[in-house]
Amino acid sequence: LFCFLAGLAASRPRFKAAQNYLEEKILGPLPGYRVAKAYLNSLELYESKEEKMLPVLVELDKHQRLGFEMERSDDGDVVVYLPGAPNFIAGSVVMVSAQQVSELPVSLRAVKDSMEQFGFGAAQLKDGPEKSDQ
Repeated sequence: LFCFLAGLAASRPRFKAAQNYLEEKILGPLPGYRVAKAYLNSLELYESKEEKMLPVLVELDKHQRLGFEMERSDDGDVVVYLPGAPNFIAGSVVMVSAQQVSELPVSLRAVKDSMEQFGFGAAQLKDGPEKSDQ
């Protein structure tokens, strides 16, 4: 009963306004909040149209890097987070042209697991989930 009432209240405009205020003014400025939220949205635990981290392969000078597309600008540039290995949280952010970015047909979790294992399994990530899980 409590969960039903909480779900009903959450769909009300007044609750949505309070949630937006909380996210914009209090949680939004906290370092890492948007990344944590995008990460959880990317796990696809529920249907969401909010920010997600899309697994991508980025073509750099003479090599490729696993990363996550964070957003695209109006002029076609792509903001990509390049996680470190094995610490997925530490990394760098680069802005590259859309031609340098190709989406990977795997889950965020598959890329994260590979990074945490110093890249083991990364070669199979281009093939998609059916081959990267074997």
